[in-house]
Amino acid sequence: MLKIEVKTDDDESVQRLSNFLLNRWKKQYENARSKYSKAEEVKKGEKAKFTVELTEYDLGNPTRNVVLKRFIDTFAKQCGDKAADRKDEILDISKNIEKALIDNDKDLKKYSDKARTLLYNTKDDRNIELKRQLMTGAVLPEDFVKMNSH
Repeated sequence: MLKIEVKTDDDESVQRLSNFLLNRWKKQYENARSKYSKAEEVKKGEKAKFTVELTEYDLGNPTRNVVLKRFIDTFAKQCGDKAADRKDEILDISKNIEKALIDNDKDLKKYSDKARTLLYNTKDDRNIELKRQLMTGAVLPEDFVKMNSH
């Protein structure tokens, strides 16, 4: 639980208002924290709750198919138990990222190197916020594939 200490004021109306606002903020903070962290976070090693047959999404190139599958698996893991319910969303973001990758660089070697870097960063459990932003559209696939890792 979030603990906040504030200075007290002798005016009772100021105390009531500040307590009201702080309690309201605490509830919003806890709701947002549980919504975006706990609900989205998955224990290491947990398997995705659904699988995708890549024959439905054959991109005509084995390398591109593997990259697509790895993005699907990464986002499915991010969604945990809700992966099956969010299957369409997971497929859309994964396909959009893969398309942005190939549009960004047609050279398969550069494509593979960039895909490897992006997959590494999205698989990292410390990057839950990045995955959430990709899933919600706050970070667009076109921008994501142009990002550099630091």
